[in-house]
Amino acid sequence: MKKLYLFCLTVLCFVLNINAVDYKNWMGELPNEMKISQLSVPGTHDSGTAGFLLCGETQKLDIQSQLNSGVRAFDIRAGVQNGSTLLIFHSELLHGSEIDKVFRTMTDFLIAHPSECLFVVLKRECGNEATWNNLIQSCLQKYKTFFADLNKNL
Repeated sequence: MKKLYLFCLTVLCFVLNINAVDYKNWMGELPNEMKISQLSVPGTHDSGTAGFLLCGETQKLDIQSQLNSGVRAFDIRAGVQNGSTLLIFHSELLHGSEIDKVFRTMTDFLIAHPSECLFVVLKRECGNEATWNNLIQSCLQKYKTFFADLNKNL
């Protein structure tokens, strides 16, 4: 009954545009004993495509706005540009911001909201696979210390 009440309250707040729910910290309200398998995590498809031209834009909100709105699962599609840069892609023709900017935004959000957890699916959208693997590993290395420190606190 409690879950039904919370669901109805959330829907009512959304319909009436009442900001009674803190979407930036909603995971902090979950019971500690709750399992991930019991969650229905809000997520977006082609998460980094806000601002793309024509049919490439599948999201109106940028990553920061999605985080602030409660999105916690992200479908990130990166492609190799000029053999040395990873950008957000939606097909081989359209591209957006650098993948590093997306990771920095997510990391900054997690630092500011330590009760939250993000689920990120990375997909190679285009470009040479070996180059993509090297670039994504290099990019993720920048955040190695952050994740190591995070694991120490768990």
